[in-house]
Amino acid sequence: MADGTESTNDESKNQTAADGGNSGHRTAVTAALIGAGGAIVAAAIGVAAVLIGPQSGGGGGAVPSAHGPSVSGSPASAATPSAIPKSQTAQYRGTRMLTGSGLDLDHTPPDPSWEDLLYEKRPGRGIMVGPALTSASWSAPKPPSRAQCEEALKTGLPAGHVFGHAAPGTAFCMWTNVDNVAFVRIAQQAGEEGVPVDLIVWGKQPT
Repeated sequence: MADGTESTNDESKNQTAADGGNSGHRTAVTAALIGAGGAIVAAAIGVAAVLIGPQSGGGGGAVPSAHGPSVSGSPASAATPSAIPKSQTAQYRGTRMLTGSGLDLDHTPPDPSWEDLLYEKRPGRGIMVGPALTSASWSAPKPPSRAQCEEALKTGLPAGHVFGHAAPGTAFCMWTNVDNVAFVRIAQQAGEEGVPVDLIVWGKQPT
């Protein structure tokens, strides 16, 4: 009897040991699987971070373009005012009514004042240039540049010239009262109030 009991006990111990060994093996396999799964997830996160790259905000830099480096600001345009030479920049362009009150071409816009031009309705009169100012006729259909006006004025008309009974289209260059350069063209036939004139006034050249 004692031998039978011992044999039974030995078998129970062996079974328990076997179960413990199997349990330990399953635990090890499970841990290995969990570790492998964690490594795969971590690798996937790393790949996603590389593909997505840094995001904007939080002080991060701009993401470079696949077609080349990014350039901030707008491209320069040749049509911008800064691209126009100062000598060609007019301080006023427009149409004003020249009346018996005259026009001050040095004011922007030109205002009624007998400073540079005057319209005189008396017979034989017309558009009068200031008594001390020189002028020069301009016959080309296209308005001149400042430089062209200055060149014409070198051999212009005597000071205080009167463009009597001037028809629409009559044009001339002139020096103003403060040595600005102006271009004047009669825009329409004179009426009771005066005569409309197209004007371009260039300010003094920078020194």
